Amino acid sequence: MPLSRATLTTLALTLAAGALAATGTTPAAAAPAAPMAGCASLVSNSPGAAKIKNICNYTIQATVDVDGWFNDPTCITINAGSSRNIYWDAGKGRANYAYEC
Repeated sequence: MPLSRATLTTLALTLAAGALAATGTTPAAAAPAAPMAGCASLVSNSPGAAKIKNICNYTIQATVDVDGWFNDPTCITINAGSSRNIYWDAGKGRANYAYEC
């Protein structure tokens, strides 16, 4: 009976992990993943201002991360498929990413 692709992949990963363990080698660390933002997409960004686009087909509440949650501007409502500008004190810098509230 032929083995499925999923079975072969699992076997290959198991063999590779065993080989790494036997040699004492550890795999390289993966790059950190970008924060999950849901439907909020940061489309433009400057100190004190950004544009957030709602990439979903329903209305959302969204804001941007500026310098940790305590400096984030108040959430704004963005209709499906629309974009809105959001503002904060320019001295706090640029937004890191947009996210749903």
